[in-house]
Amino acid sequence: MQLTFLGNTYTRQNDVSAKSLVQLTYRRSVYQANREAVSFTTPRLTYRGVSYLR
Repeated sequence: MQLTFLGNTYTRQNDVSAKSLVQLTYRRSVYQANREAVSFTTPRLTYRGVSYLR
């Protein structure tokens, strides 16, 4: 897909991700919401050579 911004042409690098439908309830009212899939991987952080898990 070709994109243009301020006269410069770009090529899109990634595809659009599909969002899943989620049913929510608040005060006995039911709502439908679109949500992206959440990654459940824990990021590995390193500070001055020491590794941490968040």
